[in-house]
Formats: sequence, C-alpha cells, structure tokens
Amino acid sequence: MPTQRIELRWPAGTAVPPVEALEVHVYPAKVGWFGVVRDEVLAAPAISPDSRTLTYLNEQPEGPRKGKPIFEPTDMVAVFFDSGKAPAGVQFGCPTIHLYPPQRTWSTLDLEIEWGCKEAGEQAVFDGRIEAYGGYVTTVKPLPEDKGTTMTGTDAWKSAAAAGSPRRGIAVSVLHPGRFGSRGDKPRISPLDTRITLWTKGGNLTFLPDDLNHGPVFVPEHGVFIAKAGSGKTGRAFAAELAASKPRSVLEVIRQHKEIASCEEALRQIKLPGCKEGTDLWELVPFAEPPAGAMLVQVPDERWNDAWRRATHQLRVHKGGYQGLSFEAAPMLYAADLVGAHETTAKRFDHWLNCPGTVKPDGDFVDGDGSFE
Repeated sequence: MPTQRIELRWPAGTAVPPVEALEVHVYPAKVGWFGVVRDEVLAAPAISPDSRTLTYLNEQPEGPRKGKPIFEPTDMVAVFFDSGKAPAGVQFGCPTIHLYPPQRTWSTLDLEIEWGCKEAGEQAVFDGRIEAYGGYVTTVKPLPEDKGTTMTGTDAWKSAAAAGSPRRGIAVSVLHPGRFGSRGDKPRISPLDTRITLWTKGGNLTFLPDDLNHGPVFVPEHGVFIAKAGSGKTGRAFAAELAASKPRSVLEVIRQHKEIASCEEALRQIKLPGCKEGTDLWELVPFAEPPAGAMLVQVPDERWNDAWRRATHQLRVHKGGYQGLSFEAAPMLYAADLVGAHETTAKRFDHWLNCPGTVKPDGDFVDGDGSFE
C-alpha cells in the first residue's frame, strides 16, 4: 500500500513508551524490474494532545527530494523498542499501526446482493457475513422484499426461504477508492483494489465493487447476483438473459481455434507477422547446431528437436540469469537439473553457497558462512 502517513495508537489504559525509545522502520515494496529494497527509518513523529497517538510522515530522508512524500508501495512497517531509553519496570502497551495512502478519492457505492438465483437453490440456507479489504462496508440490511433474512449483527445475517419473498438477499453500502492502475477503458486488477467477500453457508465468494460500474456480477455456482442498487435487474432475469445469449467459456473459445501442430506453422502464424515484410521463414533460425545434451528428445517434427537441443545447450553455457541475483538463477538451475545437466547445476550452486557475504543489501539472506546475493 502506498503510505504517506503512519499512525501508532496505544489503547486506553496502557502505558505509552517515550518517543526516543521507539524507532519506526518502513520497508518499501520491491521497486521496478530489479527489485530494489530499502529500510527507511522515519523521522521523529508528531504527538497527539493525549500522547496516545504518534504520527509519522513517510518522507525522503535525504537528497534533493528531502522532505518530499514517498509514494512507493509499502510491504512492512516495523516498530522497534529500546528498553534502555525507557523507564525501568514499566509494562508498556502495544500499539496498533494505521497506514494512510496519498491522493485517494473515496466514493460510495450502493449495491444489492441477491441469492437463491440458481435452479433448485431457491430453498438453500444462506446464513453468513460480509467483510471488506481495502474499503469499508458501511451498512447492511435485508432487501425490502425479503421476509426470510434477518440481521444478527452489523455485518452478519440469517437467511432462509420464506413465502412471499420474490427475492432474497441484502442491500449493502460500500465505501471504496475505485480501482488502481486503470488506463482509460482497460481496468487492471491491483492488490490495492477493494474486495468484498461473502462467507455463507451457501458458499464463499469475493468480488471487486468497481466491476459493478461495468455491469452486474453473476456467480452461477452459488446462485448469487450482484448489481448496483436501482439497476432494475434481478438475478433470475439476468440468468435468463445469459442463458439466451449462450455465452461460451474460455475453454470453448480456445477449442474453436485450429491447433498448431508443427513448428513451421507456429513460426508462420506467430513469428512472421511481427517481422519485416519479405522475411524468409528459414532466416528465423540462424543458430549453429549445438552439441547433444545429456537428455535427448525425439519427435516427428525436426524443428522441435532443434529447438530442444538449442534450449538445453543454453542452460549449460549461460550463467543462469543475472549473476548477482539468486532469484533469477533458480528457475534455470532447476531446469538444467531436469534435463540431466547435473554438473552445471552443481557448479552454479557452488557459486551461491560460497558467496563472501561481505556486503549485505537489505532483504538478502546471510549467515556466518556467506550470503545469497
């Protein structure tokens, strides 16, 4: 989560340690392709009038942008306590940590969640509760026409079929900041997007409230229908519309495509369209014949055999990813072992197990015998 402000709050009735005895660290998420990780120590906080809330600002500690907010996603906040800088014999309380991201505009979304919409599922018991991640469920109440659902708490209910109830479900109001990372009409799913989860006796499910801005959500295996309030749509009517349109699954769509059986056909359909006009198919394979590896594969298409030999040869002669990044090398080492290049794998592992460990960036494993770079 991008974090601009961090609050530590001590519960009433607990002792609050002095500020000088605390050190708050922020560990930004990996940045960019190379996964740069840092350990930031936050500057002294602002103290609330009752001394129970400490507010830290996540700012650049030095350089030309000193004092400017850091908007990078944050993986972890750690609070360290130095007992040597606090009064002896005092049992201090443990704070809760609250993160405040920058530049978020929250909006309210009223929606209706209807269940019992699948055939033979109208009588199902649907007792459950609702919860939010990255947002808030502010109100929950039964649909006006539902006579079989009663609230057992602010976010929990009991629901059984009842005579005279044309629909069963709940009306919910959600507070959420929209979707992160979207560009134009192409929404992208982000870990920061608000998610709403239903835990029920009829099944569990999670949905993104922002999806409702693009139309209703129907979960046929649970018979659950979700739509914006006032849409005028019902679960059964929407299910009937879907059935009439005869939607196809992803697998059904894929099966309609012709299977590419040969390497030459794959090159013609996939590779050649991206090459400059006039490229000859045979120009696409300029590699010299490599020596045979430990594991041999023979299939009817000789070009696939060539591809196998060249790929396994690359595993043997290359160093397995960036030399200084063990997470880049691991897939190559595993693959080399699978194809019988055990000497190559052993030699690479010797490199990692004998790293000097004299310089340790944050986040790397290190012990007395060395480190993983």
